[in-house]
Amino acid sequence: MTTISQCDLGERILTAVREAKKPVTFKILAKLVKAKDERFRAALELAVSEHRVYRWPDYRRSQYFWHVSPEEAAREAVLAAADTDALSKSNLIKAAAKNLKGVPAKRVEIVVSALVAEKKLQAAPAFSSTGKLLVRIGGPEAYFRAARSFVERKIRSAGFDPVALFTESSSSPPHERLTKPRVDSAALILEAVRSLEPVRGVPVSTFRLRNHLPNLTKRELDAAALELREKQQVYLSLDADPYNLSQEDKNLLIDGQDGTYYVAVAIR
Repeated sequence: MTTISQCDLGERILTAVREAKKPVTFKILAKLVKAKDERFRAALELAVSEHRVYRWPDYRRSQYFWHVSPEEAAREAVLAAADTDALSKSNLIKAAAKNLKGVPAKRVEIVVSALVAEKKLQAAPAFSSTGKLLVRIGGPEAYFRAARSFVERKIRSAGFDPVALFTESSSSPPHERLTKPRVDSAALILEAVRSLEPVRGVPVSTFRLRNHLPNLTKRELDAAALELREKQQVYLSLDADPYNLSQEDKNLLIDGQDGTYYVAVAIR
């Protein structure tokens, strides 16, 4: 059997972890580089010591390794969660930690504190208590959505329908906004896809769809598209590699709310 040089082995390890979509176990990594002896362990430890490969926390009795450090992955997860919703510190930590295999909440908490110190996150007043919500600086949409949700609940508790209040121009008098019909986001999506599809049944990219429906917020469009899929009225085309998408790219797609993202919509 041909012996792999130590340098070669190190490069194989780096290639394997870079191509991996998520942290991989020691055993899987050994299989990927086709090495089973102590030289593999030595090459891996060298790559870790040089910060070219990062050791992740053990999970379910297995060691994990990746080309992204747990801290960097935690930063991305925290900022992504903050983009989605305005949350208390504890809830933001939970939302980020659920997508970080083996990374304890305490470690994520350190990352959240660092992001606040770096002015990547800021505290804003909560709506139903004296507490604070953490939001991403320069991206107030999540806070606006949280505020809207709170106001809607208050309006409903008073026996009114709040939907029309938020779907019409703020320049209209309040009594007009409350008496106008609710916008049917799902119907707008179906109409838009039919007008944009080059041939019946051919998917329309989410980018074109968003440009065609500028008055629908991302949250409204995403929710309506997922509702149409549940009703089997549309097909949604899955992005094959969501883990490597930037947040900017994700904002152009339909968020499946479970780690999946969709790139196009087609009428069934």
